[in-house]
Amino acid sequence: MLKVTVVEAGTGARAQFEASGDEPLLDQLEREAPFQFPNLCWMGACGTCALRVTAGIEHLETDAFGVGATVQVDPGWVLPCSAGACQKAVDDAEPYHVLVEV
Repeated sequence: MLKVTVVEAGTGARAQFEASGDEPLLDQLEREAPFQFPNLCWMGACGTCALRVTAGIEHLETDAFGVGATVQVDPGWVLPCSAGACQKAVDDAEPYHVLVEV
């Protein structure tokens, strides 16, 4: 299972949830975490939603939904509108962990 912890950089406030692999991470973040997530296009074309992943980025598929993100992000960053949990991380009984900064 993929456990996601979101930390709001300004306040240090945290939210944690289990991510599924069947919808974009941005949808799950907006539903599960009480923070504001910047976004505009929802298809990887603008880069507005880019988030820093400080741990566990290897457990995310960066083009999970075939939107073909056209914006390239720096290593350690992800576009959550086009990223999702790796299926292995979702299916495995051993929990994987991702830490995201907002």
